[in-house]
Amino acid sequence: MSILATITADEMRRQGLPPLDIRCSTKLVPLRFPEPQTPLYFHGPPGGPDFLYIQVIQSQPSSQQFSLDAEVYKHDLPGRHFELGPTGEFDLGGSKRPTRLWSIKYTPWLDSRASTFLEVPSASAIVLITFSAWMDANHNIVTRDMQRLILRTLTIKSNCVGSKQEE
Repeated sequence: MSILATITADEMRRQGLPPLDIRCSTKLVPLRFPEPQTPLYFHGPPGGPDFLYIQVIQSQPSSQQFSLDAEVYKHDLPGRHFELGPTGEFDLGGSKRPTRLWSIKYTPWLDSRASTFLEVPSASAIVLITFSAWMDANHNIVTRDMQRLILRTLTIKSNCVGSKQEE
């Protein structure tokens, strides 16, 4: 049985983030705002290594282009084994999105993940989504069923005055 995970634009505003309504179906109970820019964090199965988290950041002025790689490289900290993987595309809500594979060693093994993003110009926001992932034999970026359910049902709606944009 799935549950509906929801973050309202009012909750986002209270956290000092762009006013977005975020919804998705999940079988995992998410952590809500475990970090200031992270409205939802899913981890499981209980005790398992799989995860998905959603971060919301303010868009840069039009003179500065958003860089997915620059966001991924923020995880390259001293003492951690960081590897940047290939780029590809991942189906997010029926739309192919540019995605970057990468890995980091948090535990005795390398933790493989992918990051992708959505731009929500009407809210001056970038939604960065990072999840457990790897590349299959056909060079497709893949993830597990629990993450696919979240990504397939994810909706992000701007709640700015006069906006009806939905991603």
